[in-house]
Amino acid sequence: MKSQDDSFREHAQKLKRIVAKRKAGKELSGEELEVIGGIPEGAFSILKLAQMTGRHRETIGKLVSGLQPAFEKGKIKYYRLADLHARLDAKPGKDLKEQKLLEQIRDLKIHNDRAENKVLAKSVYIEAHQRILGPLRNLVYDTLENKLPPMMAGLDAPGARIQGAKLADALVRGFSELLEQLPP
Repeated sequence: MKSQDDSFREHAQKLKRIVAKRKAGKELSGEELEVIGGIPEGAFSILKLAQMTGRHRETIGKLVSGLQPAFEKGKIKYYRLADLHARLDAKPGKDLKEQKLLEQIRDLKIHNDRAENKVLAKSVYIEAHQRILGPLRNLVYDTLENKLPPMMAGLDAPGARIQGAKLADALVRGFSELLEQLPP
């Protein structure tokens, strides 16, 4: 029979191994976690998973059935959140009611936006962009090909920066004027 000192030494040795394993960045086994009374990171009880996901605990219980618990402490089993998410994503119906509800919400938002004139036809935007992009392109090419070279001729670096800033300001003003033509 082990003496109390032997049990204490054995426990101390286990703790040393656990500390060394954690310092090395390795994950602890369930037995090692029991020694220190901890629960692995990312592992939660069914009740906590239900609270985190907003689903009923019985639904979570059904989803985790067949999964290997990450840790067990007494009768309580702890599962990894990542494993639960993998199960939810692999679920073929993926809550058809939830999908249907999300589609109905989307349709209502679109309907309300149209009623409040917040939605424009795509063709309106395409026409406005086409009307603006041509002049915008011409402005950039005209500035960089025709106005820039004579302004920069014979300038040192600081002078070139000043002239470049003036051209940049002119481009931005031109962009602003053209963009004002876009529909709201």
